[in-house]
Amino acid sequence: MGIFGKLFGGTKEMTNFKVRAQYKDAKYFQQEITRFEQIIASSPEPTRPFHYWSRASKLNIIMDLEYSLGKPFDSLMDIYLQALDNLVKGWNKEDPTYEDFLNLLAKGVLLDIPNNEFQRLVKYLEQADKDAPPGWKPDALAWYLVRGKMKVHTNEDVTTTMSPKIDQRLFDLTQLPKAAAEVAVKEYLEDWYKLRKDSPWYNSHTRDRGYSGYWAWDVAAVVKLMGLDDSSFRDNPYYPQT
Repeated sequence: MGIFGKLFGGTKEMTNFKVRAQYKDAKYFQQEITRFEQIIASSPEPTRPFHYWSRASKLNIIMDLEYSLGKPFDSLMDIYLQALDNLVKGWNKEDPTYEDFLNLLAKGVLLDIPNNEFQRLVKYLEQADKDAPPGWKPDALAWYLVRGKMKVHTNEDVTTTMSPKIDQRLFDLTQLPKAAAEVAVKEYLEDWYKLRKDSPWYNSHTRDRGYSGYWAWDVAAVVKLMGLDDSSFRDNPYYPQT
């Protein structure tokens, strides 16, 4: 099976899981997992920031594929920590990667990773805010997730997001009372996919390759931190139940 088979669990072991994602079957997800495993296994060890980021991105996709296939979310911790390690080693002040970063930040909250590992993501965020490359600014949603996980009162004055058309709405609902926030989350999830029409993965389910499931990890992380009742939106196809 090799190192990556041990890390990812091997596709044969996953055939008894119930597929969670829409549009594709177990065979598709198994093939995609194998394809990404092989890409990583055949690639040289990273030596430059871009190489580390590229590996982190692939590991992040494998997590989504495994979850879409039906693997228990908490069993993906090892893959997550590999992705986190590569992401932070891929730090580049000229081009910090916000979407991948926010995705791992949310998953870290949901997995309740050890604080010493989560602190590496906090350092990444602090570096990005300090160096402020073009297109980057302190992000209210990211800092909300940090504060919720670390139980600190950092950057509470940051109230705007990097993506005002998408993430601002999610951050704003964190400021609502619970009952109102539950209604707002339900409405937000109903719009979640169409809000991302400019994302490179949009409509990826129509292709032969490249679809890993559509999962609103940041929404699930907010729900967890706010302690919301998700019964009214639990069945939304984009809401991951971890």
